[in-house]
Amino acid sequence: MRAPDGSMSGLLKWQHFQGFSTVDIDGDRAVARTQHLHTHKGGADGQGWNLIQTGFFVDRLERRPEGWRIIHRALEIIWMDTFPTV
Repeated sequence: MRAPDGSMSGLLKWQHFQGFSTVDIDGDRAVARTQHLHTHKGGADGQGWNLIQTGFFVDRLERRPEGWRIIHRALEIIWMDTFPTV
């Protein structure tokens, strides 16, 4: 998501709060679900906006010789809304 200058694709500010993961392990495979709450402020073009999003990261993991690795990540959005800055 980050641009070469370190910014996040035109976002002015952002916060990402991650919850604790629940992990279901089945041998050398696992599924982890992690709650998130993200807030973004954008609008470098003068048309300011805010975004709030909550949901889960759902990760499929595999145990490999070098350790556990995420092999697939999905974003499950429960709720998202945008509103203008004042």
